[in-house]
Amino acid sequence: MAKKKSGGSNMGLIITLVFFVLTTVILGVTTYMGYSEIDVKETAKKDAEKQKGLSDKEAKFYRMRDRIVRAWVGKSVGGVEPTETQREKKAFDDNPQAGATTDNEKKERDEVAKFYKELNDVMPWDAGKDAAPSLTYEQRLGKANADIAEWKLKTKKAEEAVKKVEADKKDSEDAKDKEIAAHKKSYDDFSKKLDGELKTGLAEIGAKRALADEEAKKRSELAIQKDAATREAAKLDRELKEVKSKLVAANNDRKTAISNHDDIKSKYDTLLELTGKDKGAIEAASLDAKAREVLETWTKSWRVVELDRRGDNAYISLGSNDGLTSQVTFSIHSVGPNGKLNPNPKGTVEVVRIMGSNQALAKITSVKDAKKDPILKGDRLFNPTWDPNRQRRVAIAGIADLGGDTTDSSDDFRRLLSRQKVILDAYVDTNQKDKKPTLVGKGVTINTDYLIIGEGLESVGDSRYKEKPYADEFTRLLGKLKEDAKNNGVPVISLRRYLDMIGYQPPKIITTPSR
Repeated sequence: MAKKKSGGSNMGLIITLVFFVLTTVILGVTTYMGYSEIDVKETAKKDAEKQKGLSDKEAKFYRMRDRIVRAWVGKSVGGVEPTETQREKKAFDDNPQAGATTDNEKKERDEVAKFYKELNDVMPWDAGKDAAPSLTYEQRLGKANADIAEWKLKTKKAEEAVKKVEADKKDSEDAKDKEIAAHKKSYDDFSKKLDGELKTGLAEIGAKRALADEEAKKRSELAIQKDAATREAAKLDRELKEVKSKLVAANNDRKTAISNHDDIKSKYDTLLELTGKDKGAIEAASLDAKAREVLETWTKSWRVVELDRRGDNAYISLGSNDGLTSQVTFSIHSVGPNGKLNPNPKGTVEVVRIMGSNQALAKITSVKDAKKDPILKGDRLFNPTWDPNRQRRVAIAGIADLGGDTTDSSDDFRRLLSRQKVILDAYVDTNQKDKKPTLVGKGVTINTDYLIIGEGLESVGDSRYKEKPYADEFTRLLGKLKEDAKNNGVPVISLRRYLDMIGYQPPKIITTPSR
């Protein structure tokens, strides 16, 4: 029995010991896990606080960057004093990398500093001196809008002025044509009446003289018949004197009519002078009106692509692919806001060398105003009778004076047209000194692009203008070319206008002073 009790006590002790060990293990594990969770939370809290610090720093940097950019734009943040933005700008300018700890932050600050430098080049802002930029985008935009409004107003006024000048010109020309037509009709009517009266008077005189002669013959044997014939002759003489007197009066009236015509013409010229209008300019403007339409509707993209450093030469966007050759000339025009060429050329160029398929070197032969309106990259080229796709055709009515020095340069002008690849349909040849002027070519046809009006014989000092048969034939041939141009709808253009449009500049003649 004693042994049994001893065995039972050991079993209870063992069970108690097992429970103790399990409880100790469980308590150790739970205690470890509790402390481990506390460590994790502490670490997460520290990471969150650190992340919050970084976010606050970035937010402060972005707010500073936004305020500075808004100051440049001209839209400052409400409630922020300009001096505060100035202080932040000065601090960033002095040390763009202040506060940056990571490579991304440093890179971002470098990009912001570069951006500020670009803005500062356009709108300077020394934060060490000024609380704001010297010029903001809003101010620049306002100035640009004001400039545009001023330009539009000036353009409108210029267009109105042009319309008024054109209307005045048309009214003046219509009035002149009506007055000339009226005086011409009056003169023609008077001349017809005078010719009729003269013929009637002479016929009557002839008839009366015949009757008198017949009567005198019949009465020649009788004195009374002789006296009657004498009286009749005296009467006829008186009538003859009366007719002559009428003829003298008629001639005086004719001279008066011519004088009145000249007086009207003089008054018309005086009116043009008083109104500031140039008669030659009005006639030239009327003559070249259709030709100017080509310039106003020009769509070619030929242009100046570059200038050399001295500004003596220009590189143009035409070359061997366009069939361009040396000595071809162009006038240079700027492009207006409406996309059309400015009608007034800036200057002229002449091709000197083909550089490639779409490039050539051209010498600048003239500049209208190098200071106020210089030739620039992007300016357009214009020549109405040079075309890489089709040869143009012209005819010449008159004598060419290329240099404006009253010299016949017709041969030089024809060679110039040949260099420009222009086909000459017709011209009046005056080189045959002992012959009448002759028309060379097939004349002005529907395929002719322009009829170019040159000078007359007297304008170039050709003495043959005094020879009536020669001068009449010259005038007749010029009239035929003009009439054919009118019938075929061919634009008529003056020589001077044509030379300006193709960009031709006459060579300068240097004279050596005599010793």
